[in-house]
Amino acid sequence: MAQRTLDGTGVTPRSGAGTVVRYDPTITLPDPDGDPDAEREHFVDAVETATAALDAERDATAERVGEAEAEVFEAHIQFLQDPTIETAVEASIEKGLPAANAVDDAFGEHIAQFEKMDGRMAARADDLRDVRDRLLRLLTDGDRVNLAALPAGSVVLAKRLTPSDTAQLDPETVAGFATATGGRTSHAAIFARSLALPAVVGLGDELNDIADGAEVVVDGDSGEVLVGPYEDERAA
Repeated sequence: MAQRTLDGTGVTPRSGAGTVVRYDPTITLPDPDGDPDAEREHFVDAVETATAALDAERDATAERVGEAEAEVFEAHIQFLQDPTIETAVEASIEKGLPAANAVDDAFGEHIAQFEKMDGRMAARADDLRDVRDRLLRLLTDGDRVNLAALPAGSVVLAKRLTPSDTAQLDPETVAGFATATGGRTSHAAIFARSLALPAVVGLGDELNDIADGAEVVVDGDSGEVLVGPYEDERAA
């Protein structure tokens, strides 16, 4: 018996054992005061840089994961060019908000709308978060955690993983991942199946109680995460 078992939704018919690495991409926003002209230029530059990065990630994902999975980055480029979001950002900048805060507000409204929906439409919330966070890192000079360079045997735990997060994971080194939110149709789940990564989603807030560095088993078939498994469970 495991010392503790958490129940979620398994999304891959695979299991993996390893050491917890907690992923928290929290971004700190600047003080709410900015020069409109400078912030507007900052926003335009960030959109251009993000678009170029998405083009590159689309091509890399198509080669490493698959053409179908890479299409999500086409949608992200469209979100970057959405006139509704752009207008909202520019209106907030004109009122004196820094570009980062304006982006956070504009995307936040749309994310909240999609979160109220079901199935694949709800997955759009993660797409928007992905685009928003990409822009926020550029606007705040924030560093992106390199999930492609995790130690061998890592099990990634996170509240959620966006498409660009999951696309970084290397199945040769990552033993699996588990998230507090998400379902079988989420992008994280789809990428996990394409990469043949053990994964469990929708575990809820209990996931926060697992310490960084703990030993766990991720059972993507049963939907269980075993915390502090005994040796026979790890072997099985």
